[in-house]
Amino acid sequence: MISVKGKNRTITIPDSWDELTPDQYVSTVKLIYQVIDGELTIIDFRLKLLQELTGYERSNKRFDQDEQDQINSNLYLLAEMLKFPIKPNYLNPELLTVLSQELQKKLRSFFPWEITDEEFLPELSMISDRLECSMVMNLNMHKNPIPYLPLSQGRGDDWAVRLLGPTFNIDHNGMVETDIMAGEYVDAMEYYLLFQKTKEVHYLDMLVSMLYRPERGKHNTFEAQLRAKTLEPLDINLKRGVFLFFQNIQEYLINRSLYKILFNREDSDSKVISLGIIATIYNLAKKGYGTPEEINTMFLPDYLNMLLDMLIDAVGNMRSMDLKDPEIADKLKVPLYVIMQI
Repeated sequence: MISVKGKNRTITIPDSWDELTPDQYVSTVKLIYQVIDGELTIIDFRLKLLQELTGYERSNKRFDQDEQDQINSNLYLLAEMLKFPIKPNYLNPELLTVLSQELQKKLRSFFPWEITDEEFLPELSMISDRLECSMVMNLNMHKNPIPYLPLSQGRGDDWAVRLLGPTFNIDHNGMVETDIMAGEYVDAMEYYLLFQKTKEVHYLDMLVSMLYRPERGKHNTFEAQLRAKTLEPLDINLKRGVFLFFQNIQEYLINRSLYKILFNREDSDSKVISLGIIATIYNLAKKGYGTPEEINTMFLPDYLNMLLDMLIDAVGNMRSMDLKDPEIADKLKVPLYVIMQI
């Protein structure tokens, strides 16, 4: 949290995804899509985010110009501190290697045009005309920001029906606690990729329905497909928030988990498991790892551990037959760098 001491009280402002309430999260998602669509500049995005997170509204009191300038300056300073939702992405990062370590570190969270420190400006000027920078979302959530979805409204703040979302908690050591099941994950991945490719909201509804249901301990693909129709009236930004949460799961699995070698990093757009013919639940069943029903209901870490074991066994068997790593990679349809790590 960011703490700001005022005359009469201290104001706290969320400074990470995990500190947001569900409503604040959805508001943040809405603003993110507005800046992605070019409706907001980055500074306008941050100012609007500051307003959403603090509830700040301009006073009706008349201020002289100096007072007004001071208020605006303070708002800009606070807004610039809200860096958690987005970060810079450098398309030619090799240019950064000529800079000091301190400036390189600063550029990981600050956009080049935001850096005004006199000590860094001479360095920055050396590459500023060649440095290409874009904005990307900083997906480092450690828990589900939308624990449940309201399906139908009752009296007051109560909901007649709640669809319960998945638990996916990442601790400070990068370990995960989750109730996501293998079948649920595979189904959600299918609709995640379809929506990513087509942008059709129907597939977004399907993704949400695969992850949210009345009883978390039970997942049925067909029932979830039918339930997707009931999600059509929900706020699009609420659904987009679920999409970003699932994307956050993918980012974790691909970049920071023990299972990252299961994913094809060469195909960064789809981020699918890269195990060729051994990637499906039914092929796991054929290999004797359990019935399809048993594998479907396994928790995600157990499922990924199984895929990892199967990959390691397959590589070991092929090496015992004197196949070279490039041949193994070709047969398993797995990138060579993955085989070389085993």
